[in-house]
Amino acid sequence: TTEGLHAVVALAADLIGCPNADALLRRAVFLAHSRLGLSRCAILLADGNRLLGTYAVDAAGEIVDDKQRSIAIPDAWVRGSDPGATRGARWETCDPRLWPCIDADPASSEWVARTPIRAGETLVGVMCNVVGPTADAADGAQQDIAAVLCSLLGALIERDRMQGALRASEERLRRVIATANE
Repeated sequence: TTEGLHAVVALAADLIGCPNADALLRRAVFLAHSRLGLSRCAILLADGNRLLGTYAVDAAGEIVDDKQRSIAIPDAWVRGSDPGATRGARWETCDPRLWPCIDADPASSEWVARTPIRAGETLVGVMCNVVGPTADAADGAQQDIAAVLCSLLGALIERDRMQGALRASEERLRRVIATANE
């Protein structure tokens, strides 16, 4: 929707100003919830063959530290295929009891959408959000807007990582020069 795209543009301006990756991830979860209307949502980052939690919105609507969470990356994603390739979408729904990216009530039948966060072809992470009592309850337009946000996040996370690598390289060069001058 046009409103959703306008919201993502506004989010971009807000997220670009984040001073570091941690602030970026916390802010992204907050904005996905407050401005895009994603109910409970979370961002997990890829680390080897695992996805590690960062921040999430809990059932009370509060931003919480979710760094204790660690789940396997879906095999299909490791092979490089995008979720929902059969329907042309960049997200898919799943049962959180089988893939626990968000704390779900075991007695409920909540389903979540999971949207990969990529930098080019590299999987950087995933955003998950509750969509409703069935897989078909997902609002396709809202999830497509979330996919645009995830694309932006992939670029911003990669930018932050590259800036960190550049700072580390500059520091090594400074030490080499300082040692050579002694």
